[in-house]
Amino acid sequence: MTDKLYSVVGTSKFNGQMKVRWSTDLVTRFKMLHKGGHTDIELFDLPQEMTKQQATEWLAEQDAIFDKLLPEAQTAVQMKLDEYHVMNKSIVFSLDEIAKRPTIEVDSEVDVAVATEKTPEVS
Repeated sequence: MTDKLYSVVGTSKFNGQMKVRWSTDLVTRFKMLHKGGHTDIELFDLPQEMTKQQATEWLAEQDAIFDKLLPEAQTAVQMKLDEYHVMNKSIVFSLDEIAKRPTIEVDSEVDVAVATEKTPEVS
């Protein structure tokens, strides 16, 4: 995941699909989305620059803003947050756990034949 910082977060619908959007400039982003055929555009200035995950969490925590979003937009924000929480789960394991894993016994007397290919000499 990127560490890029954004100052705007919001949602828009394109081809019937609502998505979370981020930007560094509200006016330019709004114009680009509108020109591109997006509808139901809702963009908000962040109190400070944030990563995508932080901005999405901020949007979900702002009851005055979040409650006014369309139900589809609220769902899109929640789905994006769920994605972040799945991606950020850390895998924890210990050396003891690894040592307890089953091992495969290999017979050391097995001969392995190695084929060699003759290559033509370069003159």
